[in-house]
Amino acid sequence: MAGITRLLEQTGLRLAGTRTIPDRLVSLVDPDARPIRKGKPQHPTQFGYTALVTETEEGFMADHQVHRGNPADAPQLAPSVERVTALIGRVTGTAVADRGSGTAANNRALIELGVQQVGLQRNGTPGRLARYERSRPF
Repeated sequence: MAGITRLLEQTGLRLAGTRTIPDRLVSLVDPDARPIRKGKPQHPTQFGYTALVTETEEGFMADHQVHRGNPADAPQLAPSVERVTALIGRVTGTAVADRGSGTAANNRALIELGVQQVGLQRNGTPGRLARYERSRPF
């Protein structure tokens, strides 16, 4: 019943002209679900949660975090590697991640943690990035 009351309040705000409603209700079934902007042409906005899944070099899931909304990927990488290191008792030899985690700070952090091979894709000019991503160190 609280969800319906909240929905009616939000409807009143929208009808009154309020364009932004903080922590708005997007699902009666799951009141904690959040809108997540993905930028995909067919589904630019999705609703729910995001998950960070970390695997070992053998492909076993070693760590996971479920987030409400869509926090930035970059700040989550080094803590995730630290949690896996604590779990398996050694530093992983290789760390790879998508463009959301590809920052110079993450490169440095992973090297400082003792990761030997770091493969983080970077945002930026495709021509320059393609050369870097095809290089032997990458």
